[in-house]
Amino acid sequence: MQRLFNLDLRALAFFRMGLACLLICDLFNRSLFLRDHYTKDGLLPLPALFGKFYNSYHFSLNFINDSFLFQAFLFFIFFASSCCLLFGYRTKVATILCWVFIVSLQNRNPMVLQAGDTLLRLLLFWSIFLPLGAFASVDAAMGKGKVTQKTIGNTASFAILFQVATLYLMTGLLKTSPEWWPNLTASLKALHMEQFTTNFGLFIRQFEGFIKAGTAVVYVLELLAFLLLFSPFWMIRLFGALTLMGMHLGFALSMRLGLFPFTDIVSLILFLPSQVWDQFESKTKDRQEQTIAFYDGDCGFCRKLVKVISHLLFVPNIKIKEAQSDEHAFELMERSHSWVLRTDSGENLQEFEGIIALVSLSPYFRFFTWLLNLFVIKWLGTLAYRLVANNRGFFGKLTRKFLREAPPINLRLGWLSSALVLLLSGLCLVWNLAFLPQIDVAFPML
Repeated sequence: MQRLFNLDLRALAFFRMGLACLLICDLFNRSLFLRDHYTKDGLLPLPALFGKFYNSYHFSLNFINDSFLFQAFLFFIFFASSCCLLFGYRTKVATILCWVFIVSLQNRNPMVLQAGDTLLRLLLFWSIFLPLGAFASVDAAMGKGKVTQKTIGNTASFAILFQVATLYLMTGLLKTSPEWWPNLTASLKALHMEQFTTNFGLFIRQFEGFIKAGTAVVYVLELLAFLLLFSPFWMIRLFGALTLMGMHLGFALSMRLGLFPFTDIVSLILFLPSQVWDQFESKTKDRQEQTIAFYDGDCGFCRKLVKVISHLLFVPNIKIKEAQSDEHAFELMERSHSWVLRTDSGENLQEFEGIIALVSLSPYFRFFTWLLNLFVIKWLGTLAYRLVANNRGFFGKLTRKFLREAPPINLRLGWLSSALVLLLSGLCLVWNLAFLPQIDVAFPML
């Protein structure tokens, strides 16, 4: 049972990055209609909201003032919190802020929401109880000690995995119309909704037999998803997660569904087993351990920057040393005023070349090495590196204030938080059951 509800911390890191990217994209999309959807000059000013759609259980910071400037200010703070979540800076605080802001934003205008918004909000809520910053984060780089364990298993990991798996079970059970079974025409009808169908969807809908087969696959897959995702065999669990990701990718290609398919894909990252991540990391681990990053021992900012970059790139196994401890490295640093990265082959690289080499050591980002080697990217990267290097005093003051050494990351969940998570997880289950026609459960819909 513990193995079924375990979460790999590396999966959790990519889940955090995915969540942050979704929030940033969502904010960008909504900012294009900020005045129209969230201010007194738009389609739903506060008096109209309170008169027609207000729910006394809803709270929102956006209720404070519906002027354009105030709403833009909230958008900016939300964006800053999302960026902190992306890089894992003060991760717990950033997660809470992002959840508060997204609830506020969604409650401000319920007329422009869809199911993907609900899922994103729920994923953020359960994330509050999870150590999202344990891997590949600024918090991990600045924390005392090193996180050695690769997985966690507690009520919070159970709650978020159960939430995602329940989504598929419920959507499968709700498909009771004959269009799903036995007629298999549901997808075909959906693709005839012109306002949602993409050009690719228009192309594939002419193949009715293919669409009907796809409808059957979706129907069966959603009914079996719960069993696949919670299989004790990691290969079956991996198959379930990847197949469902492919299903959502197909939805995104054929219909305009906003961020909903991508939110589902991000949530399924949590089900990727440790064996997958171990396989990726085994390809570069030996090279990482033979690589040394030398920094100026008189520059505290330089040491912090090397640690942060190495953690964000998933290369925490490299050695980090003061350049003063190695005669050749110190000579190179003095001559070029740059850090020195000594690769496993003994080559000494500096400036942006060193960063490219560090990316090539990453088990997950090394595929972007070719992009960084493009002339324009390399030129811009070198320019940015020199800009930072020439202003070390300024950045040193910033890091002394904002990048302080942090306490060890706590992977445990207290008994009070565990009890709250279990209670709310049960509440979500009962709420879902109330919608099923197969089960007669009464529940007050707030």
